[in-house]
Amino acid sequence: MINTVPGWIQERELDALHSLCLPYNYIGSIGVEIGSAHGRSSYTIAKAIPLGSLFCIDMWRGEPTYEGEKYTNEERTQHNYPGTECYNTLEFFKENIRDCPNITPIRGLSPKIVSDWTDPIDLFFLDASHSNPWDRDNIDFWVPKIKPSGIIIGHDLYDNDYFPDIRENVRYLEGRLNQTVLTFPGASVWAINVG
Repeated sequence: MINTVPGWIQERELDALHSLCLPYNYIGSIGVEIGSAHGRSSYTIAKAIPLGSLFCIDMWRGEPTYEGEKYTNEERTQHNYPGTECYNTLEFFKENIRDCPNITPIRGLSPKIVSDWTDPIDLFFLDASHSNPWDRDNIDFWVPKIKPSGIIIGHDLYDNDYFPDIRENVRYLEGRLNQTVLTFPGASVWAINVG
């Protein structure tokens, strides 16, 4: 699947994300994504579950996301990293996911913005602050809402301690759910089944 939305998640990671979401493509399925930014992962999830609904929650603060000093032009082109035209706004997100009618954006800080959420969900994708207490707050809020057949997916799990709170949260989930995390060679996407 071709995904031209700018972002930091790479193609092989999008392939893993897409395959993890495919089993949830049925009428009435609900996915929640925390940390949608420009919509690169949102687009992938929505295309994997066109019969379902995806709720994308982000602050969309309006800041530019270009990181010119971090990547060469070749890397930026190869991986579709955000350029100077990219801003973290709801309007830019909506433009990027315009052909995904199953996406509902929610602007605000999760879980506070959805504190009254009661619907059970099928899949949960976490790619937000990469630090606690924010990520742990989302995990503790959303895990009880995931159906027994559901899945938690995340991004940016590395062998080193680049994001130590993500590694800590994965260990926390493994203990809480008595499940082992699934990882993908050459990718930082991870997943864990709820049931």
